[in-house]
Amino acid sequence: NFATRQLALEREAMSIQIRALVAELLLEYQDTKRRLYLEAAEEICRLQSMVDLSRIDEAIPLITSINTIIRVTAENYRVGLTTIKAPSRKPKYVEARMTAILVCRRMTRATYFTLGEQFKRTHAAIIYLERRGLEKEKKDPNYADLIYHICGKCAQETKENPMETTYGK
Repeated sequence: NFATRQLALEREAMSIQIRALVAELLLEYQDTKRRLYLEAAEEICRLQSMVDLSRIDEAIPLITSINTIIRVTAENYRVGLTTIKAPSRKPKYVEARMTAILVCRRMTRATYFTLGEQFKRTHAAIIYLERRGLEKEKKDPNYADLIYHICGKCAQETKENPMETTYGK
């Protein structure tokens, strides 16, 4: 009885360590924008299969990829993926871009520089769009609900496919 409890505690500690390791690997690849080699992706899958991922939120949060956020935002605004990154200044496209940047800043550890590379904008433009989005969110409750909806949808998609963050595009 005691030995069984001790073994269960050791397994739980090991699973927490594995989840933390997987999270660090995913963060490393997301932050550096490196492509994850197939062998490393398979190793992460193997490590994840060793632990119970149903309780992953207790130990580490899943990391939502910037690509997922851009895709969900584009679907919500009914615009193309390339349109969000395009230099167009049409209000619909600018608002979609602003929303995607605001959600990226909330849900990822991406820096302004990283977002600038993703959205093909300068560091200053990313900061400007984020501030504009925050102001609009404070003033417009419908926009705040939209942000909440997009964040929820991104979180759900990340839970359904946690390995998407490991494959850069």
